[in-house]
Amino acid sequence: DSTARSRASQALSQSKARGPEWLYSCEWARVSRAGDLAAQISASSSLLILGEQLESLSKMLNPWPVAYDDLLNHADLWHKMKTYDAVIYIAELRPIDELVAMSSALQLAQWQISLDQPIPWWICTHSTQTTDLVDRSVCAQSGLWGFARACLQEAARLPLKCLDLNFFCHEGVRTTASIIASGSLETSNGNVFGLRVAPSVEQEATLHQSSMYSRRLVQHPTASQSNAFALSCEPRGTFRSLH
Repeated sequence: DSTARSRASQALSQSKARGPEWLYSCEWARVSRAGDLAAQISASSSLLILGEQLESLSKMLNPWPVAYDDLLNHADLWHKMKTYDAVIYIAELRPIDELVAMSSALQLAQWQISLDQPIPWWICTHSTQTTDLVDRSVCAQSGLWGFARACLQEAARLPLKCLDLNFFCHEGVRTTASIIASGSLETSNGNVFGLRVAPSVEQEATLHQSSMYSRRLVQHPTASQSNAFALSCEPRGTFRSLH
């Protein structure tokens, strides 16, 4: 009726007066590292790398002794691990090992939680995240990345850091070695998406070449502000022999 149309028109006018509505999401934003941080690992410290034997990383972690071990198949590994100052878990590149990697990461997390003083722990995955420099990702290790992020939320006391990088990029591996040696993911003052930001300590980051990216909240127009499009499909049909 006329009353309903009048109310609808009034609501539409008020909505236009408020301006466009916005949605918020997290995206990877390029950030500046807090300078060349001094190494926090003493010369007498030792590091343990589990999973992929990324020799380029171990070479750049000199002068710290680096040891390798397989995916937690040794019964005495838990005892040995207590003698190391940090554990670096590098995801296997072979897709067939994804479930093994997930199982091993879970065992490692459970063991860490049981300790009174957990050991600093880094989980490194290969190109699972996209940024403004890379618009394609590798899905094979995305499960391990998701597991690592879940650990950050559900086991906050763990000294865990997550890094996603290209294992075959020399600059990215070099930046990873520098970050691990510093013991933290610290950013400096700067501008992110046009906003002034203060220094912060992150728990996860993506590396592309020598650039570091951190999660930041950004604005996007709502669907009502975007161009509309339509999708059509048959009411019934077949898809790969499935009805």
